[in-house]
Amino acid sequence: MKPGTQVGHYLVERELSRGGQGSVYEARHTSLGTPVALKLLHDTDPDMRRRFAREARTLARLRHPNLLAVTDMGEVEGVPYMAMELVAGRDLQTELRLRGLFPPARAAEVLASVAETLHYCHEQGIVHRDVKPANVLIEEGSERIVLVDFGLIRRRGLQQAWVSQDRATLTQAGDVLGTPGYLAPEQIDPRWGEADRRADVYGLGATLYALLTGEPPFAGPTLAALDAVLSQDPPDPRRLRADLPRPLAELCRRCLSKDPLLRPATAQALAEELRACASGSPHAAPSPGKRWILASLALALSLAGGVVLSTQASLRQDAALAARPSPAASDPAASDPAPSDPAPSDPAPSD
Repeated sequence: MKPGTQVGHYLVERELSRGGQGSVYEARHTSLGTPVALKLLHDTDPDMRRRFAREARTLARLRHPNLLAVTDMGEVEGVPYMAMELVAGRDLQTELRLRGLFPPARAAEVLASVAETLHYCHEQGIVHRDVKPANVLIEEGSERIVLVDFGLIRRRGLQQAWVSQDRATLTQAGDVLGTPGYLAPEQIDPRWGEADRRADVYGLGATLYALLTGEPPFAGPTLAALDAVLSQDPPDPRRLRADLPRPLAELCRRCLSKDPLLRPATAQALAEELRACASGSPHAAPSPGKRWILASLALALSLAGGVVLSTQASLRQDAALAARPSPAASDPAASDPAPSDPAPSDPAPSD
């Protein structure tokens, strides 16, 4: 769309980004002069149009400092659009490319803000489903973290848009609802469970991995990446960056657990662990494989403590007895030993 083109109440100034289904332009309100980010959907597929409308309605009702405010929505000549707050800044993917790997504390702090934002969305019944570095902006000047692109959101209870049988027909990333390297297993194969808020926790873990290492946990062509998500163990970011703090690396791997039940239960819980890692005094929850070890150790220490306390009590009792005054010699009951019970008589010999 050329500069100067009018869309509703807005004049297009320049293109900001373009995807397979739509474009985002910097535009200005014709009467108010307010700058906006104008998002247009070019795809005519009915499902995509419904998804676009759902995104607009959802963002219009959400109120959070780390979300874009939607100011208007409509349709011009069959093309749906929404006008959003314009944020000047760079996404995390661009930051990675221009500045290199994130320091661990910085990565943890940035994603803690994203996790808190997602928790707010989850409490409103919204799952993002496409958490990745390219969908997180850092506003220039204020350093405000902004989560964007809710094009794949869905309300709780809706059916998945595609299932595992469809994977055989996939040929390019554009066919997948999400980015393969950042998709949770349950977004690929429903046998792992429903893609609820824990799918976004997985996306946060994959994004953390990328900020720390420069690449997603599972890379490669679409089908290879999807199969790796389903079949390979969560990679340890320290294999690519050995100096990473262990608690942060282990937290990253827990987020990437294939079983949703093994991940942090909520984005808020993850945010708290990330902030602890950022502060240098992490109190990360133990990995599931270590919990039985810690429980056994606690039991052993408890039993050992009981033995020690019992021994100390016995020693204190012996000491008290030793310190007790000896009985006086004039006390016959004290000086003479107590008579013993008579020994039983031998049985009479039998004839």
